[in-house]
Amino acid sequence: MQKFSLEKVKKEEENILQNLLEFYLYDFNFFYEDDLNDNGRFEFIDTNEYFTKEKYEAFFIRVKDKLAGFILINNNTELIKNGTRIEEFWIMPKYRKGYFAFSVLKEVFFRYQNEIEFIILEQNKRWLKAINYFINKNYTILEKEEITKWDTEKFKLYLIKNNKM
Repeated sequence: MQKFSLEKVKKEEENILQNLLEFYLYDFNFFYEDDLNDNGRFEFIDTNEYFTKEKYEAFFIRVKDKLAGFILINNNTELIKNGTRIEEFWIMPKYRKGYFAFSVLKEVFFRYQNEIEFIILEQNKRWLKAINYFINKNYTILEKEEITKWDTEKFKLYLIKNNKM
């Protein structure tokens, strides 16, 4: 298993996070089929809130000091008040082998030590199947709902709790 670290993104590193979000959106273009803007870029969320809002945190995932992905966490929850939500999670294809993503998620769940909410695009069948296996083996699903965002996109919304708590 690859050793990794989660490093909080500093404001002066915001442009690096935005660069990684471009790769994330490129990956998801298979599902969303978004077009590039006039500058040849994907448009995405305003990352500034991860440096200005309380309980909004962005982390780089690093392997041997190399960028391997990111995870965005906030308190913009739907199922629990003032909870924790994994808003976005992306790992470079090079590191998607074995259980690397699950190791990262386990670390995040351990750090926050409470119920965690996250959503998964229903069209992403491979990740949906994998995450269901991972959750059922290690955690308790407190709630699971189907939601629609942006008027068309269907997601599974999970609220989970660590079994060991």
